[in-house]
Formats: sequence, C-alpha cells, structure tokens
Amino acid sequence: MKFPEYWLYWTYLQPGLLKSPLQTVDLQEVTVIDPGRQNGSDGPDFLQAELAIAGMRYCG
Repeated sequence: MKFPEYWLYWTYLQPGLLKSPLQTVDLQEVTVIDPGRQNGSDGPDFLQAELAIAGMRYCG
C-alpha cells in the first residue's frame, strides 16, 4: 500500500493509533518502545526513538 509520508508522520504522532501488532513488509514484528521526540531541524523527523524489529533494538 502506498501513502504519503506526511500521513505516516501524522499517524506516528497520534497516541494509540499505532497499535500492535505492527510488522514490516516481510512480516517481521515491530514494537515502538519509545517514539522519541520531534526534530524541528533538518534531518530525521524524530530523534531518540527506540524500536524493536524482530527482537533487535534500534535507537536513534
């Protein structure tokens, strides 16, 4: 399914909309441990977020 990036950005900001189970296109489980904070500058949309994908933790 294709959708605009701003839709994903807006959805990520709404508490409770991204409910488990989330998964990647190749069906790996995704858990949002900490959504991080919005970045008001150039670069990534969010900073200090923490996700787990297939049990592996990613921070950034």
